[in-house]
Amino acid sequence: MRGLIALLTALMLGGCAAPPWQSDPAEAPAATPAGLEVYLDTLDALVRASPEQRMVIYDQVASEYRRTPTTTNRLRFALVLSTPGHPAADPSEAARILSDILQDPVGLLPLERSLARVQLQHAEALALLETQNRELEATVEEVHRRSTQNAARQLEAANQENLRLSAALAEAEAKLEAIRSIERAVLDRDEPATEPR
Repeated sequence: MRGLIALLTALMLGGCAAPPWQSDPAEAPAATPAGLEVYLDTLDALVRASPEQRMVIYDQVASEYRRTPTTTNRLRFALVLSTPGHPAADPSEAARILSDILQDPVGLLPLERSLARVQLQHAEALALLETQNRELEATVEEVHRRSTQNAARQLEAANQENLRLSAALAEAEAKLEAIRSIERAVLDRDEPATEPR
């Protein structure tokens, strides 16, 4: 009985705080799966940073990756490369690194592997969009170049036609003036001299 009383007393004293399912969610910190904090912190800092700060974050993560290319540093670097919004973003390189990581997932926690797979799909989609964008830009530039060339050819043809028409008009006016001169000469010759009365 004493054991039961001690147990109930301990439960009552320990139960003074509200159980987690009854506490205010705004007060409780968001739970992050163990092992992902470093990646999520890096991404959060990158997304919230100014352009200058993004380059500082990139430089720091890239330096760590080059100095010690551990699985964690490789994954962090790939995450930074696959995040748009800074000049060093390179989804193609990120996809390559992520593929390499997933080919040999030794040392990856299951959540890290899941994060790498999801980010690989994201990086591949971004790389595809960038490729399509470059192709579209090249197509637009080619269409613009061709239309500019066509417009220049049409303008040149119109200028040549204007010159030809101007020359034809000048020739026609000269012929018309010659005909008028002939008519005046004929009229002057056919008119009898008028005699004064």
